[in-house]
Amino acid sequence: MPQLLLHIGIPRTATSLIQSFLAKNAGRLRANGIFLGSRHPRAFAETQAIYDDGRRGEELAKSLIDRSQGAHAILLSDEDLSRRLRLAPLSDFAKHFSGVKVIVALRRQDLWLESWYLQNIKWQWDTALAKLTLRQFLDRRDQFHWIDYDLLMGRLSEFFGDNNIVPFVFEKEMMPGGPVTHFCRLLGINSIDGWTKGDNENVSLSPVYAEFLRQLPLLDFPDPIKVHLEAACLEIHKEAKDNLSPRESSPLLIEHDERQRILDSFESGNRSVARSYFSREALFLEGMPDPTSEIGRLELPPPNELMSRLVAPYVKALVKRVTK
Repeated sequence: MPQLLLHIGIPRTATSLIQSFLAKNAGRLRANGIFLGSRHPRAFAETQAIYDDGRRGEELAKSLIDRSQGAHAILLSDEDLSRRLRLAPLSDFAKHFSGVKVIVALRRQDLWLESWYLQNIKWQWDTALAKLTLRQFLDRRDQFHWIDYDLLMGRLSEFFGDNNIVPFVFEKEMMPGGPVTHFCRLLGINSIDGWTKGDNENVSLSPVYAEFLRQLPLLDFPDPIKVHLEAACLEIHKEAKDNLSPRESSPLLIEHDERQRILDSFESGNRSVARSYFSREALFLEGMPDPTSEIGRLELPPPNELMSRLVAPYVKALVKRVTK
């Protein structure tokens, strides 16, 4: 009976890049005894089935085991699993396997909030968050329960056991070779030389383009049209991002004092996780940004530049997409 490997995110920790890599190298994974359980990079359909109905979860488990053809482990990756408050269906699903390992990435909360804010503007799938200002978004941060890592790890341990949780810190120094290489090491694969690279990195918009997209009426349109509206903005951002000023391009959105307050609110829980899983006092080792660092401004260019720099290129990109 194979073991179940669950990669549950959290979101904004290179999950799209990792999933793309895994999908492109499914054959190499199988040669290393790991069966990729989804036919798509992200196992959304599979995890949804687990939560829809316990019988569907049992059927899925049997199907995965049959298709794994003797692999020692079956891997499913879906970053939204970390956001689910109900873990019982996932725990019941895991019981059909010889064991389970839950892999979860932990990103420093202030940096995650900045990235998640830009992501909600970029794709606008959550109507409650898509149009908020940064201030409004930060005021709602308590609803992002999954970045309370002490709470998250406690819930995971309750259902799966301490020894079955494999956390890693999403910081450059903690992931030698990058997140994909580090993730593979967690799978027991120490070298990926010659493997095909993933190509689905989910890059954030620069602040000026995020603000432009936030103010467009995307929510007034059905999803097929909204996809084109979003994609056109991504295209003009890609073409212009190297020529933006620091205030238009800095990934830092939160002022230094507020950043410190956010981290202070998570300090006790982070220390508890660091002690329990990493045998150290600090969970995150990267220092705070310098107080003098440029803060990205979520504001549009002055009116005399808005048309030439954003509106006209956007219309051209949109027309080009539509005429294709």
